[in-house]
Amino acid sequence: MPDAKGATGAGAYPALANDSRLNAAIYPITVVINQSPWFEMKKRSFSEERRRTYCSEHQTILDALLRRDPESANQAMLAHLRTVERNLLGR
Repeated sequence: MPDAKGATGAGAYPALANDSRLNAAIYPITVVINQSPWFEMKKRSFSEERRRTYCSEHQTILDALLRRDPESANQAMLAHLRTVERNLLGR
């Protein structure tokens, strides 16, 4: 795929080079969260308290991004991912 025209083999795959969805940073995340196992884990672990926690963590991430503070955004995102990991996977 060095020519950025997509891949072929075992069927034809569409070229990815001009897929506008890939320009959006959120696209890989939407692929993951729209998967059934992810949705089922979220449903089983949902509570109002966790929703409030997630909303607060999301706000912290957004605030750091709006301040254009990459270090704070990175730390806030890592903290959020640790919370999600703990809640969904019990780690």
